[in-house]
Amino acid sequence: MKFYVAGKFEDKERVRLAQSCIVDAGHEITHDWTMAQAVGGRAEAIDDMEGVRDADALLFVNVDPDLLYAASLVEVGMALALDKPVYFINTKHMARNVFYHLPGVFSAAEAPHPIGERLAEEFGAVMNGVATEV
Repeated sequence: MKFYVAGKFEDKERVRLAQSCIVDAGHEITHDWTMAQAVGGRAEAIDDMEGVRDADALLFVNVDPDLLYAASLVEVGMALALDKPVYFINTKHMARNVFYHLPGVFSAAEAPHPIGERLAEEFGAVMNGVATEV
């Protein structure tokens, strides 16, 4: 499977960790926006959009409930509009978002085998609602 991993630019180390879990499980990343040195412009936005479009699914690394995930939520919206499954790392704080209840939205623990298991190893406390950060 091909995944696009969305997350906050300031949280790109956690995004890279999630990408590693996906790659280690034998899947691929469509576009690695974490390689950018700064928040980009039009070309970068197009690359991100194409990454979402080329993916089979999107993983949303939404670990910190205090961060504003504005751009990431646009990517989530694109994936949902394209009927791609979306997996949230932290479902605890997203339940108050009406779109979390759409078909095709899942906890990262439900990601295809063995991705869900690898993510649980790295982000387990957050995925289980025990902690708000890893």
